[in-house]
Amino acid sequence: SQRLASLTPGERSVYSLIIKGHPNKYVALKLDISLRTAERRRRRVLDKLDADTLPELLQLLADIQQVDTSASPSPGADSDDGTR
Repeated sequence: SQRLASLTPGERSVYSLIIKGHPNKYVALKLDISLRTAERRRRRVLDKLDADTLPELLQLLADIQQVDTSASPSPGADSDDGTR
């Protein structure tokens, strides 16, 4: 998704931890950043991805993955090599 691509590297790091359910304090410790920085990046991630809460963010992620999965052909779907 373009919205995911708009995240900065720092925001992506925070994103990868918050979608696993980690609180800001853990994110800050894990990434060696201040708690305030973790909170700001979390807020920017939510804003950029147009989500107000973590459950909304998780639903958005599920929707994006579903679109990505349905847009790509299943492996071997166009196989013309005579094997089945």
